[in-house]
Amino acid sequence: MYNEKISFISAARPVFIAKGRRAANFHFHKEIELLYIMKGKMTYTTSRGTFELNSGDVAFFNSNVPHSTTVESENLENVVIQFLNPAKFSDNLKYLGTMLETDSVTDFVFKNKDIDTEEICRYMNAMITANEHSEIAYNYSVIANIYLIISLLHKRELLVDNINLVKNDLLEKIMPVIEYINHNYDENITLNELGNLLHLNEQYFSRLFKKATGITPVEYLNFVRIYEAGKLLKSGENVSSTALKTGFSSLSYFNRVFKKQKNCSPKEYKKMSLYQEDME
Repeated sequence: MYNEKISFISAARPVFIAKGRRAANFHFHKEIELLYIMKGKMTYTTSRGTFELNSGDVAFFNSNVPHSTTVESENLENVVIQFLNPAKFSDNLKYLGTMLETDSVTDFVFKNKDIDTEEICRYMNAMITANEHSEIAYNYSVIANIYLIISLLHKRELLVDNINLVKNDLLEKIMPVIEYINHNYDENITLNELGNLLHLNEQYFSRLFKKATGITPVEYLNFVRIYEAGKLLKSGENVSSTALKTGFSSLSYFNRVFKKQKNCSPKEYKKMSLYQEDME
């Protein structure tokens, strides 16, 4: 499995569109992907299993979801569209937003002739047409249709509702804790210390935090630490120093938490990252 790096034409048009017969081994990428079957048949595989795609179907793959595709007919014609989710978080919510995105649906098939499928195909076709032109007006057309697709994905509950997250009253109450963890994840942080920021005891604070976010304070702290650890490993940092620099006092605990979140050990992650750089 490999991490696919997507190259956009320009920052003004942050989308990758490819026509033609395509199949791919297991890979993942941070971009959202839509696979449109115009003619013929394909299958795709994710952690949920293997699924069939026929003419008129559209497959949705969420950000960082490992998947592979297989050609099942000689007459296949398909289009792949990949783009970043334009929903923006404030700096204070960047980790929480990234973490909660992992609770979104991994993949989904819009079946031919369904109302939502007709709608998403209309947006995709408009993007394909606009992408063939270089004028600035067509950049706006591409971006507008990305937002329309994002809106549809939210309506189908295939993505986390980031707007409601930000407006959550409970989230406002625990924001000092979110900010503190974001800036001090490399320190020895205790639940008692976090509770004191809100003048609450450990038990009540922990219940409040989970009610606001759906996760425990420790889960959030570990997510931030592993998120930053991944960046350090990619930069060439060794595993032991990465663990220390991200607040882990135990290397074995760091390895266990890292593997739970990344599905591989820190050493394997670093090796894959270096291999990917060599391939670029």
